[in-house]
Amino acid sequence: MAAISDPEAVRFVNEKIRPAAFSFLEAYHLLREIQQEWFAANMGSLIPNTSDLVADGADVSGAHQLTGAAVTNVVTRAIEVVADLEANANAKLNTIIVASVR
Repeated sequence: MAAISDPEAVRFVNEKIRPAAFSFLEAYHLLREIQQEWFAANMGSLIPNTSDLVADGADVSGAHQLTGAAVTNVVTRAIEVVADLEANANAKLNTIIVASVR
């Protein structure tokens, strides 16, 4: 089997694919942490799935204020991504790990 040695291809792998896989893996770890803390700390009872605004200072900093529902939606997406990556004995997650820089 011949090695892929074209300089443009090698640069693409080193500058785009490996860093992207590493960032993807970091995001996975963050999403998994969010999921675990959400359930362990029973955050759903502290942040109900309602239109109530989270008083996090966003109104002062200029960021969009989040509702309990918006937070719950992000947590739901985190759970979905983690489940997708971990399905079938981590099949998709393993493809990211293989390509990751570390």
